[in-house]
Amino acid sequence: MRVLINEKRPMRVHYTGVPSGLTPTMQKQIQARLTRIGKILDKKGEKEGHVILKDAGRSRQAEITVNHHHHAFAGKATAKDDFGALAAAIDKLEKQIIKQEGKWRTQNRTTSAAKSVAPAVIADEVEAPEVRIYRSTVKNNRKPMTADEAVLTLTKKHNYLAFHDADSGNPSIIVRRVDGNFDLIELA
Repeated sequence: MRVLINEKRPMRVHYTGVPSGLTPTMQKQIQARLTRIGKILDKKGEKEGHVILKDAGRSRQAEITVNHHHHAFAGKATAKDDFGALAAAIDKLEKQIIKQEGKWRTQNRTTSAAKSVAPAVIADEVEAPEVRIYRSTVKNNRKPMTADEAVLTLTKKHNYLAFHDADSGNPSIIVRRVDGNFDLIELA
């Protein structure tokens, strides 16, 4: 039996054991539920499911396994008939897949979300420091310099330097960033 999720990515279901007593409507319900599981797993690649049906005394046992992202999901259930066993096994399988998808989602989101949310939370809790304005009252009689010369004259003690650009004649500021690179601010 082959359950189609969409034309591009079908989910193949292999049966071991003969399903007895399943009407066509029951088969459609089982196919619909397996299709829903395939949609949850709808990423790249083709999915395969293995359904094993066995006799367990007076009852039937169903085991469904699906491999996805190097992770094996398995649902196993026992009931009086095949339909009940398959439905219970699909329920267990679906719970496992949803739980694992939630873990993957939170792992991927918390690493980037925690970095971006943490500074905002800290900024709200701590009062903002008062704004400081630095004004240079000393007139510098330095000659105009290029941006490369300004970078070379920066000391480890200062993270910025205001200078007159030799090319344009306008005042400019060179700022050392935290990552070690420089920003050039040209004032016109």
